[in-house]
Amino acid sequence: MMDAMNVQKLHRVTVLYADSDSELCHAVQLYADGRQEIEACAIAPDGWKVLQLLEKGFRPQVIVLDSLVSGPTLSHILTRICLLGEQRPYVILTGVPGTQAILQRFLTMGANYIIFKPYTLDDLFAEIYHFCVDDLQWDIYRAKARFLQLLRQMQYNCRLSGLVYLERCVLQLALGRQDYTAKELYHQAVEGEHIPLGAVSSAIERVNKSLRASGPEGYAALCRAVGKTEGGHLTNLELIRSLAAEVRRALR
Repeated sequence: MMDAMNVQKLHRVTVLYADSDSELCHAVQLYADGRQEIEACAIAPDGWKVLQLLEKGFRPQVIVLDSLVSGPTLSHILTRICLLGEQRPYVILTGVPGTQAILQRFLTMGANYIIFKPYTLDDLFAEIYHFCVDDLQWDIYRAKARFLQLLRQMQYNCRLSGLVYLERCVLQLALGRQDYTAKELYHQAVEGEHIPLGAVSSAIERVNKSLRASGPEGYAALCRAVGKTEGGHLTNLELIRSLAAEVRRALR
């Protein structure tokens, strides 16, 4: 059985993002600030700032480097990065469509991956994270992302405290190696926190009712998945199981 605490916690990564587009840099910073799996995200408006940060001792796990970033040439920046030896970060190049043939040569000069614009920040940070973690952590990351996507589709209320417990229960069921009762899932969701199981059940029930009202189409699909009519109301365990089934499908 997977440890419940392993499901709840994600490895945290450090990133250096370099692009001359100030609006894009601002968007990346805001996105990173709101992600629990990002420990630190430094922003560089040009190649000189990248080199300056590295010279000052900043050692990100991943550098995202736009191929058209101003300053020194891409070849020069990659050469300096390679000189870091064992502390050398992974390098993701970003570029515009049609430059694939040109950028491919940089894969032999220290770059590890190329992603083309326009990209979503969800996709970019998924690639960043994938470079830094093992298979288990990558599964947890993808499971969390799919869970959040499902809730967004149902226009969830992010202020509800039960969302944390619901996520933990869904991930435990989706990634664990056995089935669980509702009580077992509640217990693992608050392991070590001394929170009554009744409070967990009530908090998840409030989320359950909210999702039914805010996302009737998505909620109806979850009902159908467990054999209930579209206008039905899922028990907490049925909600957890139907969401977990959707998460498992995303991991195949």
